[in-house]
Amino acid sequence: MARNQKIQVEVEGLNKVIRNMRKLGVTSEEFKDTMNKVGTVAVNTVRAEAPVRSGNTRDSIRASKRQTSVYIKGGNNRSRRSAKTAFYARFPEFGTSLQPAQGFIRRAGIVHADKFGKLLTIELAKKIRKAGF
Repeated sequence: MARNQKIQVEVEGLNKVIRNMRKLGVTSEEFKDTMNKVGTVAVNTVRAEAPVRSGNTRDSIRASKRQTSVYIKGGNNRSRRSAKTAFYARFPEFGTSLQPAQGFIRRAGIVHADKFGKLLTIELAKKIRKAGF
């Protein structure tokens, strides 16, 4: 499987909801806060599914901080000199010629997509109520 392959869960109509919420006065920071909450739950869910030998791969899983989306990543591209960098996190996810892919990040995204969608709905509903509707 290619290293850049992604799993994407798209909420139909989210862009329209966000546009309308902006008209109600919801700020960009509030959207970031909402996505951050969803990202935190997603990171914790993926970490629970991560293979653990030293814990570095699990600990390297993080969420991006974007206004209208959440991306979950594992590892990083830093120097291989430090074991704490977990540059190798892509190997258990995508596999190698010597190791089959485990796909723990993708699997968690598929299995728990409904959970993330429900949390997003709840958080957006809070913002709508806060705006007075």
